[in-house]
Amino acid sequence: MGYIMFMMLFLFGCTNAVQVISFTDNHNYEFSSAITAESTTIIPEQDGVVDWQGLQTSLIGYDIDPQTDIAKLSILHFPRLSEEDILAGISNETLKQSDLSEYAEFYPNNQTQTALTTFSFQGVTVDPVEHLEEDTGRFLLSAVSATGETLMLSFFHTDAAAQKSEIVMHSQSAELSYQIDLRSSERANWETASRHVIDWSNVSKSGTGKELSSGQIDTMMLASFSESLAELEDLFLTLPNLAVDYFEADVFGTTAIDVSELGFTDFDHKTWLFVLRCQLCINPAPVFVGVIQP
Repeated sequence: MGYIMFMMLFLFGCTNAVQVISFTDNHNYEFSSAITAESTTIIPEQDGVVDWQGLQTSLIGYDIDPQTDIAKLSILHFPRLSEEDILAGISNETLKQSDLSEYAEFYPNNQTQTALTTFSFQGVTVDPVEHLEEDTGRFLLSAVSATGETLMLSFFHTDAAAQKSEIVMHSQSAELSYQIDLRSSERANWETASRHVIDWSNVSKSGTGKELSSGQIDTMMLASFSESLAELEDLFLTLPNLAVDYFEADVFGTTAIDVSELGFTDFDHKTWLFVLRCQLCINPAPVFVGVIQP
């Protein structure tokens, strides 16, 4: 009996009550990407139709149901930027609020087609005469999931020479290519503990090296994988589908989280990644990915 009590006290004494895992910019992965997207020319000052029946594969390559997986369609109006400038801004996180003139959205209800005049922002609907004048810049159409992930992108603009007013968004409307480096960053170390707190208050830059703005981070993911880091680099944008253990939370306005409150118990010797995302950002890549190891 005394021996058992001694061992219990010994084990208890060797286990940290709480471990704080602190991440910095040195722990972040490196990410670069390039996006290409189709463009449709429509008749000015005329109502049009947006059709996404053929959108069955997302921008990052997984299958989606166009009738049930599209939670929102958004239209962003860029009056001064070219399509190339807009895509470069998405890839490099350099778009500014001043680049955007107008914004409208539509929430589907199990349909795969809608008129442009069903889009609205704060109760103001799209007026073709007012909002779709000839040659007023570029419009970026995006399909978004229920979690805020950008599923697909496509451009349209007005031109008097156009013969139609239909915008078709499909599985090849945009393509994303990227380069990932998970192996060169500094590792964070875990220890056996009764609770683990992850702190990212010293993370100031995204994986592209750009300064993070206040409120940009809104979601975290802690997950383990059977694959090596090299394999995960090749499969990077489908990480949630590969996870063995998966914990996710809304972290908007915070810089730390006790993952024990999410049901997490302890680390093991799989590959563990801590991910921070900006769900409202157009680029689907996370802003931070850190590796946790013993």
